[in-house]
Amino acid sequence: MINIKPLYIHVPGQACATPCAYCITRSYTLRPSSCLDENSPRYVLCKQDFYKRMAFARDDGCNAIFIVGDCEPQKNRAFLERITIINNMLPRPFRIVELTTTGRNLTREYLYFLRSVIGVTTIDLNVAAFDDVMNLELAGMMSSETKVELLPLIHNIKDLTFNLHLHIFLSKYFEVYKDNPMQFFKDCEYKYNAQYMSIHDTPAPNDWLKSRAGSLQMQENIKAYIKKHGAYKAEFPSYADVYTLNNLIILMDPPIERQATKREGLIIQTNGRLYTQWDEKTSLVF
Repeated sequence: MINIKPLYIHVPGQACATPCAYCITRSYTLRPSSCLDENSPRYVLCKQDFYKRMAFARDDGCNAIFIVGDCEPQKNRAFLERITIINNMLPRPFRIVELTTTGRNLTREYLYFLRSVIGVTTIDLNVAAFDDVMNLELAGMMSSETKVELLPLIHNIKDLTFNLHLHIFLSKYFEVYKDNPMQFFKDCEYKYNAQYMSIHDTPAPNDWLKSRAGSLQMQENIKAYIKKHGAYKAEFPSYADVYTLNNLIILMDPPIERQATKREGLIIQTNGRLYTQWDEKTSLVF
């Protein structure tokens, strides 16, 4: 199995319209100003900076771009187009491109744009419940403008030949699978057509999540089922332990000691600088 070493590209944006409580990037305080904007006085220099950093990351062994942001990355279409142009100019362009999203405003037309123009190969879909209304509520994004219907969205994702990565927050909703984890994985594979899954058991980072997280027993039952019935495949240094279960590829958090001692990839922040850590200025590479 190929070892994925990601280059995270942080997409700049205005205040997010879907401020998901489980969004990792919301917890980071390091948010440099964006320069990859035609109105920026540094625009030409910034394009060169992004090119140099992306080429360095490629030389350093990064083999996949993970598009993330403290807003929905798809909101900044111009930024995605500029990154794609730079990627295609590299001597060895990145071929694996994953976009993290809740699915908000991902129409079939926009998905086609992501697939055909940006070259996105995988949609990393954050899910807190399989029930549409509860999924919005558990994410903390209930509003009249917010609407994500999982099954129609997943149909379009699969129809346009994306890989689907279900990024699951084990909320109270999943208590229904507490005594039947086999059904949980059957639903993920057959009803929701996932190819990849990420399951996290790290402590909830805020009070919102703590009050909505599923029981430890439910989480332990699901992890135990993976370890008993799945096949251990690989260790991605600090990124994940990888199992396969039927036709699912499942990524689980590695032990804390491995998370603390190994670097999983590189990060290009919105100022065009390359870092090894999300929230530490001293992790600057160049």
